[in-house]
Amino acid sequence: MLTVAFFTHSARPSGAELLVARVAAAMTQVRPLVILGEHGPLEQILRERGIETLVVPLRAGEGARVRPWRYARGLAATLRGRNVDRVYTHSAKAHLLGGIAGRLARIPVISHAHDLLGAPAHGPLPSLALRTAFATLPSTRIANSTLTKQSAGWAARLAWATVACPIDTPEQAAPPSAERARAPGQPIRLLVLGRITEWKGQDLAIRALSTLRSAGHPVELDIAGDTQFPGDDEYLARLKQAVADLRLTPFVHFLGHVDRPDEIIRHADIVLHTSTRPEPFGQVIIESLAAGRPTVVAANAGAVELLTPGVDCETYPAGSASGLTLAIRRLIDEPMRRTTVGAAAIASASRFTTGRIVPEIENLLIATRK
Repeated sequence: MLTVAFFTHSARPSGAELLVARVAAAMTQVRPLVILGEHGPLEQILRERGIETLVVPLRAGEGARVRPWRYARGLAATLRGRNVDRVYTHSAKAHLLGGIAGRLARIPVISHAHDLLGAPAHGPLPSLALRTAFATLPSTRIANSTLTKQSAGWAARLAWATVACPIDTPEQAAPPSAERARAPGQPIRLLVLGRITEWKGQDLAIRALSTLRSAGHPVELDIAGDTQFPGDDEYLARLKQAVADLRLTPFVHFLGHVDRPDEIIRHADIVLHTSTRPEPFGQVIIESLAAGRPTVVAANAGAVELLTPGVDCETYPAGSASGLTLAIRRLIDEPMRRTTVGAAAIASASRFTTGRIVPEIENLLIATRK
């Protein structure tokens, strides 16, 4: 059985890293070894799932600089020492450092892009380096959507496989919201789930809520997620100030980080995807569909290419608070629409289960040659 080294530089339990844990735990045709570039919560998650995990620290100590060539050489030695057959990279730094290490160790590299390769957060020079890495280092390139592949620039003209993000499907989806018992006066619960940062667009949901409540709709909003990077705390403070200024404090609930997103989703009536810039895929979208929740999605999300707007989800122009409001209002005003969209969502999400997607990934790993 082949040994595949999953490599991601971060041990924070965010989208791509949790996907690594989910995919590695579901593999049956290869033996996964997860290599992390730092210590962190993901270590425990992986080990609790019985996945062999190794930390090869990017930095020699607190505040130390990353020395790319030295690190890549050390990682290559680790790969050879562990008799690794494939290197499978999952983050920007991993694509660069893991790709170089795989080349040095003469081990085939598979790079799986979960984020846009020209994302604004990367900056021009890092984006150029990342696109060059995808063009030159891996033997196999995987993207989670056509949108992600196209972001590779000239490297998009090379051979790629497009494989959607797998999700853990709930054993039994909650019934669509219109079918659930609702006490008299019980509000319709809206949910935004994701990292608190400006491009995730939580402010759009607050503005939509204000408009809906002004029109007499009994709606409340749950905002689940936490800050992670510089600038996020300032944005969170602005969100809370906007809630206070609009006199929405009793109707907006900041839940912070949640360990079980699936439970939060199950308690929502409508889930909102509010990202203002193109989202490479949007795992929360598929997780919401799998739970039978009617979901309103920004039209620039990578997952939309795999869905049927108006059937299994509702869409609106990204960044438009008025468009978001109209889409929510359609679902509020037409309870049976919530039911039919929720039912279709469950059927659509069944295409993205780990049982269907992980074998595709394993076949690509096995088929990859130098």
